[in-house]
Amino acid sequence: MKRFTILMNYFDDSKMVIDVFKSLVGNRLEVKEDEKYLIFDYEFDNIDDINNLFLSLGAELMVNIIGYTSSYEDRLKEEKEVALELIESLTSGMYDIKSALLSLDEIKNKSRILELILESSGIDAEFIRSFSENNLNVSQASKNMFIHRNTMNYKIEKLYELSGFDLKSFIDAYILYTLAK
Repeated sequence: MKRFTILMNYFDDSKMVIDVFKSLVGNRLEVKEDEKYLIFDYEFDNIDDINNLFLSLGAELMVNIIGYTSSYEDRLKEEKEVALELIESLTSGMYDIKSALLSLDEIKNKSRILELILESSGIDAEFIRSFSENNLNVSQASKNMFIHRNTMNYKIEKLYELSGFDLKSFIDAYILYTLAK
């Protein structure tokens, strides 16, 4: 899977970090480096291996690691723009879009982030607000929204398939509702 990882560049020797990461993902690695960020573009499936590598490396080098690893292969460019905005407000750790949004008290550009998540799902902010305000109850929400129950379930499933956000999960619904308000 095509991915990117962005790290705040607090390293004295970023070449060593790049070499260690290259040993995990192989030669399919493209790196953009500046004073503020290290941006890795690569192909790799297991996000946990990537995050654990950087967290271990940070502990070993005694460096505060702040990083973000992509979630969407088909929307890398859009997610990268969102990630660069989010990473500025994150505390130390490795994040994906869900964990980043959960950890932030203040989220800037909510509508743009919501667009990234909802893209091609057939769901809009009003759908999320209404579903959440009906206690995540499909029957109740479908009646109040004048949508057939099966249509509502289809849209919720499609959102999950495209974004990994499950509106029937309290945490995911909370994140989306926060963005939709």
